[in-house]
Amino acid sequence: PNYQLKNIYKASFRSNSLRFSYALRVALGITISAFIVGFFKIEEGRWIIYTVNSLIQPFYEKFKEKTKDRLIATVIGVVIITIIFSVIQGSTTRSLVIMIIGYFLSYSNTYRFRTINATVSAIGAAALYGNSVVLSIDRIVFVITGAIISVILSKFVFPYKAEDARRDLINLYESTIASQINILKGLISKNEIADEAMKNEILRANMVEDKLIANEGGEDDENLHKYLDGQRSILMGVADLYDWIKSQCGNIKFKSDEKAKIDQLVADKESIAYDEVQNFINQLGSKYSFKSKIAVIDYIEILMQNNRVKRIKNTIV
Repeated sequence: PNYQLKNIYKASFRSNSLRFSYALRVALGITISAFIVGFFKIEEGRWIIYTVNSLIQPFYEKFKEKTKDRLIATVIGVVIITIIFSVIQGSTTRSLVIMIIGYFLSYSNTYRFRTINATVSAIGAAALYGNSVVLSIDRIVFVITGAIISVILSKFVFPYKAEDARRDLINLYESTIASQINILKGLISKNEIADEAMKNEILRANMVEDKLIANEGGEDDENLHKYLDGQRSILMGVADLYDWIKSQCGNIKFKSDEKAKIDQLVADKESIAYDEVQNFINQLGSKYSFKSKIAVIDYIEILMQNNRVKRIKNTIV
């Protein structure tokens, strides 16, 4: 169910989700810039639209970095093309020089150098038979205009920051663990084997963990590592218990009322006294085998570990 298209859209259709906020900012940015260009009939105004489309980023932190690079690269590109056109007069020679510069700049993968290349190529091509100074000034003005539109939208229209990404990833990790526990419950109470679903949830948990580690930073990372260690422990515990119960060919099965008693016993507790667990196991009586009672103890430990991890989550979200 987690991977059905309707559930993916449902999870993303909220104002604080990455997909919704980014899509709305890009749509507004292109609409506003296109309206300005069309309403005022701005020649070469497409540079405003290109700038807005380029600068609006999913993450607010990435937007600030890219805006800085865009402005600096545009100024550098304008300076380069102004010097070239001041020294070289022939259109053929100018075209050749622009092609050579574009060739060498194309070897760089950084956004700043790509923007310098785009600025030199765009102004150079348009100014071969025109006024390069006017076009250079227009280019700077249009880029600044696009940057202003992008700043306003990125800062005030559902901004999505690094802490928002961490929050969503942690919530996704938690829902993944919850799905695994539910799969385990289905095997325990109904003897439902769901190998494919379990594999998918394990894969998703690993992907989320990799993304959290890649995005880590800040003073609370020690708590983040504690959280990840705890979730990893639950992940392995659920998978091992699932495989072990399945290997018993359905001989281990809890009744729904007994499973409810386990949930009530654990509740929001992070630990349970040994005597309390022992009394509960003894109450199961002889109808449960020794292996079944071991499974009960492991199941209880998984639920308590899940409670402990939820406490840690509150310190990092």
